[in-house]
Amino acid sequence: MSFTIKTQSDVIKFALPLYDYLSQHGHAGEAEDLIELVDSCYPKNIQTLEAHQKAFKQVRATVHDL
Repeated sequence: MSFTIKTQSDVIKFALPLYDYLSQHGHAGEAEDLIELVDSCYPKNIQTLEAHQKAFKQVRATVHDL
């Protein structure tokens, strides 16, 4: 499954289901890291969006069954 993250609302839209999945499948550390990143990056600028995209890529690289 592929998601395109272009806006801040895209980040929020995918963060909660990803958090739930990670939490339910034994990846609690990655889930908490994701939420910390999302919570800390609320200003609306390009650096924030890039940080979110990087976080999603890192989670995806770590959790191979996504």
